[in-house]
Amino acid sequence: MPVDWIIAGEGSELPAIRNLLSSYGLNDRVDICGNVSRHCIASVYDKIDILFVPSREEAFGLSALEGMARGCVLVASKAPGLNELLDGSKAAIQFDIQHPDKAVEAIIFLCRNRDRLRLMSKYATEYASRFTQSGYQSAIIAAHS
Repeated sequence: MPVDWIIAGEGSELPAIRNLLSSYGLNDRVDICGNVSRHCIASVYDKIDILFVPSREEAFGLSALEGMARGCVLVASKAPGLNELLDGSKAAIQFDIQHPDKAVEAIIFLCRNRDRLRLMSKYATEYASRFTQSGYQSAIIAAHS
C-alpha cells in the first residue's frame, strides 16, 4: 500500500531530507509545507494517520499532544519531554533516537495493521482529552507540594 507524507517544520535536517527524497524519486509522494501557522495546523493533523516525532529533546511535546487530540497515532522518540508526556499512553510507539530503524519498523507495522492504527487513534483522542487546564494546574500543584 503506498504511503504519502507531509513534512512540517524547518528543522536542521530538512536539506538532507530533500536530498534523500530526490535521490529515491519520492518528491511527488511528500509534501514539505515548512512551518505551519497555528491557524492551519489542525488541517494538517487531520490529513495524517501517523505523526512521526523524531525529536532529540522536547520541553513538553505540544505538537505530539495536538496531533493526538486530532486522532494521530504517534511514532515518537524517547526524548525527554516526550517520554513524560507519553508515559502510559497506548496511542504511541516510542523508539530510541539512536535506532531509527525501530521507527521505520513501527511505521510499517501501523501501515500494515489498519485495525491497530484505528484503535490507537481512538486511544490518542482519549489520552489527549485528559490534558485540560484544570488537570495541568493540579499536576503543577502536586509537583510542587
